[in-house]
Amino acid sequence: MHAAYAVMRWPLHAFFWSAIAFSANAQAIWANGTQRGVELLWVPPREGTLPERYVIMRAAASSNRWSAVGSVMRSTSNDSLIAHLVAEAALLDSSHRERFNEHLERMLLANPRALSRALGTYFHDTTTTPLAEYDYQIWSGSTLVATLYSVTSHQRTLPLPPSWIRVRQRAECIELWWQTDSARIFGIAGYALYRARNGGSPIRLIERPISIVGLEQDTLTSAFFRDCTPGASGTIRYYVAALDVFGNEGRPSSVECVRRSQIPSPPSVDRAEIGNPLELHVRGDRTAARPLLRPSDAFEWRLPQWQWQDSILLIALPERRADAIAVTITSGTDSLLSWISIPAVMPLFDTTAPERPAFAELQHDGVHVRIRWSVAMAQDIAGYLLERQMQSDTTLHFITGTSYADMNTENARYRVFAVDAHGNISQPSPPIAGSARATAAPELLSVASSRGGTVLAWRVPPRTARVAINRYDDSLATPLTIALLPGTARRYVDRTPGAQRAAYQIVALDSNGNWSRPSERRSAHTAPPHCKPPALDSAVYRDGVVVLYWTATHQGEFLLERSSSGSEEVFVLARLTSDTQHFVDDTLERGGQYTYRLRCIGSSESESTSCTITIPP
Repeated sequence: MHAAYAVMRWPLHAFFWSAIAFSANAQAIWANGTQRGVELLWVPPREGTLPERYVIMRAAASSNRWSAVGSVMRSTSNDSLIAHLVAEAALLDSSHRERFNEHLERMLLANPRALSRALGTYFHDTTTTPLAEYDYQIWSGSTLVATLYSVTSHQRTLPLPPSWIRVRQRAECIELWWQTDSARIFGIAGYALYRARNGGSPIRLIERPISIVGLEQDTLTSAFFRDCTPGASGTIRYYVAALDVFGNEGRPSSVECVRRSQIPSPPSVDRAEIGNPLELHVRGDRTAARPLLRPSDAFEWRLPQWQWQDSILLIALPERRADAIAVTITSGTDSLLSWISIPAVMPLFDTTAPERPAFAELQHDGVHVRIRWSVAMAQDIAGYLLERQMQSDTTLHFITGTSYADMNTENARYRVFAVDAHGNISQPSPPIAGSARATAAPELLSVASSRGGTVLAWRVPPRTARVAINRYDDSLATPLTIALLPGTARRYVDRTPGAQRAAYQIVALDSNGNWSRPSERRSAHTAPPHCKPPALDSAVYRDGVVVLYWTATHQGEFLLERSSSGSEEVFVLARLTSDTQHFVDDTLERGGQYTYRLRCIGSSESESTSCTITIPP
């Protein structure tokens, strides 16, 4: 089945069975192929009165050539329900409209066939070509209600099997859970349940499918069903299949459990002491018991770090922006859970302070002092407190970014604190004075793209203690410090998205906290001039050093690189011009085999010249 929330378009491969799109005020629309063509079902507009007439427009997929293929009318019979909905929608103000829309959508999912026809929100297009792909638009007057892309005609697609299905025995009943997140988006109207005992054939557990409206609870607990049918001990397998708004039943998911006449008291949470770690006082059988967490801003249950301390379960809470967390206690293995407790939802109090930031750069322009600091490594950072001290006067500024500009003064001192979403404040950064002066700039030798990411190589001044890597995603944007490395580092690989299009600078910091001027800004996209690397004429080892000779025949800049046998690491020794004809390497160790390579700036390894030399022990 195809589903969409118009109007923005996503690629079809996002989900192999549906074309999905989302928009803040979008309408749900679902489609599926039939033996005669394509059927469509949609939700009325979220604003204004309920339309009396809809016009259906169709175009061949991606052609953008639209033509009307039909229209549908709202029922004008003496239907009291429809009359009540029309009257109510006309009188509602904006504050009550959202509640009405929610109620209307729940009614539509509870009885999609009948109510969609009465509202005029169902259309069967029988004028399509088999297996052809079409785009559809639903219009009400001059208002575009919904858009759906890439619907295949005459091809019925079944709903996907439900996910994360779990089972447990509680007293004389068997309880089932399964995930219902995004069920409305995909047009799931209900579920059919089957049961098979001791390897027998499955039979329908209840006569009619369960409506999604009756199953939906808090999203942290998903769908829940209890089977209290009397029966003897033995193996039971349950099957759960989704049904869409068109009545199609999908392939089921299944889970198996062993029904016991007597079961030990399952683990449950007696009381909780909120903090980090979270302390859960657990009662009952703790054999193979472990916790699962789900923050309110997440969509999946996760196994946290935890340990037992007598009957107390200590759980390390993740760094999140969430304000609540659900906790459940499970027993069993990853493949088969024998028990899962009813989740307990509690407020999330994060008491762990984030790591302190570090200053990355200070610039003087004669009028202002501009300082920048590194991003604190935590997921829930809300901003930074900048402390400005000048003689006996101290002021604090809350800043959401990572930079601050101040009037140029020699007497001001600054410190920065990181603040997370829960109000925890980090230790301050080392103080920095407005009178500090930058040291010599490092040299960014190369920025090159590779399969593993964008590779940076540099050379720094003596007595460098730290190296900050600044990344520019836009020529006008403020740089982002993506790494703060030890002063001995000479190479870094940026594997983050967009690295191939970014530009980079290097800043060096000494042990006194002074930073250098930034290096020249370079990018992997910098187009080098036409260049041919020179051929290495000879490599001579004498008196503990290797002397390399070559003859340059083309103008340009070159990188001299070195690698050793048994290691994949490549060291950039120097950035050279065509005027240089030799190089002395005094940084190697005895008893190894080394390969030297000359290549033009920005070229690949295949466009280089090299030679190998073995150093005696």
